[in-house]
Amino acid sequence: MTPTMVADGPDEVRKAARIIAKEHVDHMKLFLTGVVGSIGDLPNVSKFTEAELKAAADVAKDEGLISGVHCYGPDGIKKAIRAGIDTIEHGTMMDEESVEMMAEHGTYLVPTLLALYSTFDMDPAKVRPDILEKTKIVTANHKEMFHLAMDRGVKIAFGTDAIDFDDNMHGDQAREFRYMLRMGMNNREALRAATTTAASLVRMEDKIGSLEPGKYADIIAVKENPLEDITTMERVDFVMKDGVVYKENSKTPYRID
Repeated sequence: MTPTMVADGPDEVRKAARIIAKEHVDHMKLFLTGVVGSIGDLPNVSKFTEAELKAAADVAKDEGLISGVHCYGPDGIKKAIRAGIDTIEHGTMMDEESVEMMAEHGTYLVPTLLALYSTFDMDPAKVRPDILEKTKIVTANHKEMFHLAMDRGVKIAFGTDAIDFDDNMHGDQAREFRYMLRMGMNNREALRAATTTAASLVRMEDKIGSLEPGKYADIIAVKENPLEDITTMERVDFVMKDGVVYKENSKTPYRID
């Protein structure tokens, strides 16, 4: 896997993007604004110019890749949209103009609520004070703008930014549904974000995201109705991937043809 690269100026960014594309990846991500978890970073400060973003977005488009940006602030969101970036990761400090632009250009929003809001649910003694303070800053007006994004028809896809931290571990991603409901989504909207919308974002809607003839037989099953209790998605009882059963009460996997 290509490591994180640092580049300054459109030419350097274009070169870095081409190197990444040569690794046969499907996605290309730029850290457009500061990171909440990094010491000294300011989450509202853009690290790239619009010309630099466009250089990367153009390479991604030419190579058939999906481009995304880690971004909190509205200035960065607007630059990314104008540059042709496909998806905004986080976007918690978006304003009305950036919401309208996302809706107009069809830019996806992946809010990764678990990555931020789980911080407030942790024992404060286990959270670095600077992380807690920056999390408060980047989420101050988020719920209001999140509602506006839903009202304006912004395409919101499920994502968690899962990493090996105590509050956001791989395998725990289904907790994102809880936070989606806290932000105002209903159960059906949250499930759609994780299925059809997410499939569309990764340009695989012809293969995954819904149960239809000709698509992959990717199925999970839960015991309760997720339209009534979204937390049942955290207790998956059955998993099938492309017709192969990987989980069913610890039975041996088998294939359905």
